[in-house]
Amino acid sequence: MSAPAEIRVSLDWGGGEPMIVRWLVADRAPVKRGQAICEIEASKATADIVSPADGILVVVIPDGDVRDQEVVGHIHAVGEALPLSAAAVERGPEPDVEGGTHVPRSLRKAAEIRTLEEGRRGSLPSTVMQQLVVGDLVDRLRDGGASLTALVILAVARALRKHRAFNASASDTGVLLHDAVRIGVALDVEPHGLRVPIVTDADTKTVAEIAGDLQILLYKYMTKTLEPDEIRGATFTLTDLSSFGVAWSVPLLVGRQAAILGLGMIRGADPRDTMLTFSLTFDHRVASGREAALFLSDVRKRISEHMVSNDSGA
Repeated sequence: MSAPAEIRVSLDWGGGEPMIVRWLVADRAPVKRGQAICEIEASKATADIVSPADGILVVVIPDGDVRDQEVVGHIHAVGEALPLSAAAVERGPEPDVEGGTHVPRSLRKAAEIRTLEEGRRGSLPSTVMQQLVVGDLVDRLRDGGASLTALVILAVARALRKHRAFNASASDTGVLLHDAVRIGVALDVEPHGLRVPIVTDADTKTVAEIAGDLQILLYKYMTKTLEPDEIRGATFTLTDLSSFGVAWSVPLLVGRQAAILGLGMIRGADPRDTMLTFSLTFDHRVASGREAALFLSDVRKRISEHMVSNDSGA
């Protein structure tokens, strides 16, 4: 018995952020080779996926965001035993509780789960935490046309030059140390959903330049015009929850990245006592707890030096 034919999404069909708009053929319905079976959208343009073979369509991903070359369905031979439907797998077993309202998982949340599950697969995550008194740093940066996020990106990027294990991708057989520093910045504004656009070559830029990059990326995020190379290929991720009143967090590894940094903030009665908190989750396959602590201390030191010098290139 031959293997089912795979149905894959390709960025060659339009670039941008691919999303399944709808299936043109019902799950488990017969299809013909070359028949249009699925409509995708990328960069505000739509295209059809055609069936690679005759047979029975089995949908793997019903809708929502997908990645380049991701398998979204299969074509099985007629008469072949079919796997569980995507809806049945997504729904899972019914809870042993009466009453309540079932709320379907959103499309973007399903895509987010797939990415985070990839980061969990085979990794050995651990989290170390530190804090730094920053006082009125946020206000001073804003007055200077920069932002706290931009400063942290600069500190992280330059620290990654020295601590290369955290600018890496891990596997069961080894570690790939990346030459380029590409910092992914998690954005999640309703109704646009979670995206992680990338600040490239942040280790070679100033705070002001990084702040400018962030403004451009934010605009593209809000207008859904992010290009593929602006959301793929991050080597490290930053997630900032400080503006939501979060003091500490335990961020999850993204994809095969070796580390992710979460930011929080603790505000005291006196603004001068305001503390920025750092939560670094890393993969023990690439570094030890001691190395993680040294990396985080380096990031904190670089921010402290900027506070003293107020030099955007520090």
